Amino acid sequence: MKEKYKIQIGDILYENSKSYNKIFEWEVLDIWLEDHISGNKTIVKCSNGTWTKEFFVADILAMYRNKEEAEKVLEELEK
Repeated sequence: MKEKYKIQIGDILYENSKSYNKIFEWEVLDIWLEDHISGNKTIVKCSNGTWTKEFFVADILAMYRNKEEAEKVLEELEK
Protein backbone atom coordinates (compact mmCIF):
# COMPACT_ATOMS: atom_id res chain seq x y z
CA MET A 1 0.00 0.00 0.00
CA LYS A 2 2.80 2.45 0.81
CA GLU A 3 4.25 1.94 -2.68
CA LYS A 4 1.12 3.60 -4.12
CA TYR A 5 2.09 6.86 -2.42
CA LYS A 6 5.80 6.77 -3.22
CA ILE A 7 6.48 9.44 -5.83
CA GLN A 8 9.97 10.06 -7.23
CA ILE A 9 11.56 12.28 -9.83
CA GLY A 10 11.21 10.57 -13.21
CA ASP A 11 7.92 8.81 -12.37
CA ILE A 12 5.10 9.00 -14.91
CA LEU A 13 1.63 9.78 -13.57
CA TYR A 14 -1.72 9.90 -15.33
CA GLU A 15 -4.39 12.52 -14.73
CA ASN A 16 -7.86 12.04 -16.10
CA SER A 17 -9.55 15.28 -17.14
CA LYS A 18 -13.31 15.22 -17.51
CA SER A 19 -13.33 18.78 -18.91
CA TYR A 20 -10.83 17.89 -21.67
CA ASN A 21 -12.17 14.31 -21.96
CA LYS A 22 -8.65 12.92 -22.09
CA ILE A 23 -5.80 11.51 -20.04
CA PHE A 24 -2.75 13.69 -19.39
CA GLU A 25 0.60 11.97 -18.90
CA TRP A 26 2.87 13.84 -16.47
CA GLU A 27 6.54 13.24 -15.72
CA VAL A 28 7.72 14.26 -12.25
CA LEU A 29 10.59 16.75 -12.65
CA ASP A 30 11.17 17.99 -9.11
CA ILE A 31 9.77 17.80 -5.56
CA TRP A 32 10.24 20.37 -2.79
CA LEU A 33 8.67 21.91 0.33
CA GLU A 34 7.30 25.44 0.48
CA ASP A 35 6.35 27.36 3.60
CA HIS A 36 2.78 28.68 3.29
CA ILE A 37 0.64 30.55 5.82
CA SER A 38 -1.29 27.32 6.42
CA GLY A 39 1.94 25.35 6.93
CA ASN A 40 4.49 23.50 4.83
CA LYS A 41 3.26 22.16 1.50
CA THR A 42 4.91 19.59 -0.72
CA ILE A 43 5.09 20.81 -4.31
CA VAL A 44 5.60 18.47 -7.26
CA LYS A 45 6.73 19.96 -10.58
CA CYS A 46 5.60 17.96 -13.61
CA SER A 47 5.70 18.22 -17.39
CA ASN A 48 3.58 16.63 -20.08
CA GLY A 49 5.86 17.73 -22.92
CA THR A 50 3.73 20.80 -23.66
CA TRP A 51 3.09 22.26 -20.22
CA THR A 52 5.11 22.40 -17.04
CA LYS A 53 2.94 22.68 -13.96
CA GLU A 54 3.37 22.68 -10.18
CA PHE A 55 0.95 20.54 -8.18
CA PHE A 56 0.29 20.19 -4.47
CA VAL A 57 0.96 16.66 -3.27
CA ALA A 58 -2.80 16.15 -2.68
CA ASP A 59 -3.37 16.67 -6.43
CA ILE A 60 -0.60 14.19 -7.25
CA LEU A 61 -2.08 11.54 -4.95
CA ALA A 62 -5.34 11.80 -6.92
CA MET A 63 -3.49 10.79 -10.12
CA TYR A 64 -2.95 7.24 -11.35
CA ARG A 65 0.18 5.13 -11.75
CA ASN A 66 -1.00 3.54 -14.99
CA LYS A 67 -2.91 4.80 -18.01
CA GLU A 68 -5.43 1.96 -18.06
CA GLU A 69 -6.68 2.77 -14.57
CA ALA A 70 -7.02 6.48 -15.43
CA GLU A 71 -8.94 5.63 -18.63
CA LYS A 72 -11.30 3.34 -16.73
CA VAL A 73 -12.14 6.05 -14.20
CA LEU A 74 -12.61 8.64 -16.97
CA GLU A 75 -15.05 6.31 -18.77
CA GLU A 76 -17.03 5.92 -15.53
CA LEU A 77 -17.17 9.71 -15.09
CA GLU A 78 -18.64 10.10 -18.59
CA LYS A 79 -21.64 7.91 -17.73
